[in-house]
This record gives sequence, C-alpha cells and structure tokens, in this order.
Amino acid sequence: MYTNGKKLFSKGSELYDKGEYEKAFTHFNKALELFRAEKDNQGQANALLEMGNISGVLKDFERAKQYYEGSLILYQRTQDLLGEGYAPPDWH
Repeated sequence: MYTNGKKLFSKGSELYDKGEYEKAFTHFNKALELFRAEKDNQGQANALLEMGNISGVLKDFERAKQYYEGSLILYQRTQDLLGEGYAPPDWH
C-alpha cells in the first residue's frame, strides 16, 4: 500500500525522469515532510538523496552535499548499506 509520502515520491521520480527538476524537487520535499511525520527513516533518506541529486544537476553543489549528508545519516541509522553507497564517496 502506498502512503501519501510514497505517492509524492513516485510522482517526483516521474518528473525527475522527464527533466522537470524543480517540480520533482517540490514533490520530494513534500514527501520528505510526510515521511518525517510518519517517522519513516528510509523514506526520508530516499527523499533527501533525490533532493541531493536534483541539487547536483542544478549545479548547487553545497546544497547537494547537505542533502547527501542527511541521507547518509538516515541510511546508517536504518543499516541500509546499499543506500549508504549512493552518497558520493568523498562526502562520507
């Protein structure tokens, strides 16, 4: 079953794939808020990772680093080694 956070995340992924980065970012950010309310660390980590990816595409590297660092902390908290591997290596 999809929660509202997962629905927003899915829509954000679709928008990202179409190159609509600002709209995708908005969806991931809204999903992040819902994942926080649901105490879904995995969902939060995934949303932060995607927000970091978008920030990188838009050449806002400092912001991307902040999102990647946030996702890394949550991936470590959930012991998600695969997720940990998505953060750029020089940032963790």
